[in-house]
Amino acid sequence: MKANQLIGKWAIRTKRTREIGDGSYTDSPIFILKATDNHIIFAHYETFLRGGRPSILNDDFCDNNWIDYKKLIKLPFWVKVLKIIAYKFIK
Repeated sequence: MKANQLIGKWAIRTKRTREIGDGSYTDSPIFILKATDNHIIFAHYETFLRGGRPSILNDDFCDNNWIDYKKLIKLPFWVKVLKIIAYKFIK
């Protein structure tokens, strides 16, 4: 999904960027304030809570490798069960 489809939502990247291989924003969500084909204006969680200044990403991040974070964390019940079983098995 492109970032401009996630304006006003928490988003996270699904892959590294192609051009520079940057894996930023794949491990913690960001709040997308505005997005075009060339820039993404966003705030980190901590910045968002404190009312701090937003940041800007360049066109390397303007691709289809974004996903709605809230949809991502809503895992089906059976996936949660499998994770619990796998954790207990590894112990």
